[in-house]
Amino acid sequence: MIMARMKEPAVFDRSVVTVASPGAGAAAVSAVSVNRRARRQAGFSLLELVIMMVIIAIVIGFAVIAINSLIPGIRANQATQQVVSTLREARMLAMSQNRVVRLQFTSNNRIETRAQVAGCTDLMDALCWEALTGITQTPSTTLEHGFQFFRRASLAVDTPDGLGPPIAHIVFGGTPVDPGAPRTFMFTADGFLAQVPNAEDPMNGTIFIGLPDSNDDNLTRAVTILGTTGRIRSWQWRGNGWVVTR
Repeated sequence: MIMARMKEPAVFDRSVVTVASPGAGAAAVSAVSVNRRARRQAGFSLLELVIMMVIIAIVIGFAVIAINSLIPGIRANQATQQVVSTLREARMLAMSQNRVVRLQFTSNNRIETRAQVAGCTDLMDALCWEALTGITQTPSTTLEHGFQFFRRASLAVDTPDGLGPPIAHIVFGGTPVDPGAPRTFMFTADGFLAQVPNAEDPMNGTIFIGLPDSNDDNLTRAVTILGTTGRIRSWQWRGNGWVVTR
C-alpha cells in the first residue's frame, strides 16, 4: 500500500529573515546626511582652498599698493619734523641757557647748531662757538630718505604766514640762503631769530623741504620762523594750497 507523502509545512528561520521597521528608511537618509555634513566640516575642498588663496592674494596686493603710496608722505613728514625739532630745541636752549645758539645750513640736507662760548662777544669768530650741551638732538641734523631743502620751481606760492616770496629753497630775511654759504643765523637769549652778528635785528625765515627726484608737489613741506617771536610752524602742500600741520 502506497501511502501518500504529505508535505511538511515550511518553517521560516526568524534569525535569517528580518523585516524592516517603518522608520528604517528615514534613519538611513539621516545617516547619509550626517556623513555628508561631517565631510564638509572635516575641511575644505581643493577648489574652495584655491578660491580662498586668490581672494587673500588680491587683498594683500591692494594693501601693499595703499601702503606704498603712503610711505613718501610719511617720510616727508619725518624730514619736516627733524627740522622743526632742531629749530625748537635750539631756541629753547638759547632762552634757558641765556646765550646765543647759531644755525648753519652746511649742505642741502644738513643743519648744524652751536652755542656761544660764555664771555665771548665776537660772534664772527669760529672759536666763539661750542657744541651744545644738554640736548636730545645731535648738534648736526641730516634729513633722511633723500629729502633736501628743496622747492620745485613750479611751486611759487608763499605760505599763509606771508614771510616772503618763495624765491629759493631757503629764504631768510627775504633773501635766498645758499646751503654751504657762510651765512649764519641764530636764536638769541630772548628767543627771536636773527642773522649773525646782528642780534638786535630779527628776521623771518622759510625753509622748504622736498624730494628732488619726485614730480609730486604734494611731498613739499615748509617750515616758517617768525623772527620777532621765534614761533615755528610747519606746512604741507596739498593740491592747490598750503595746509598747516602743527
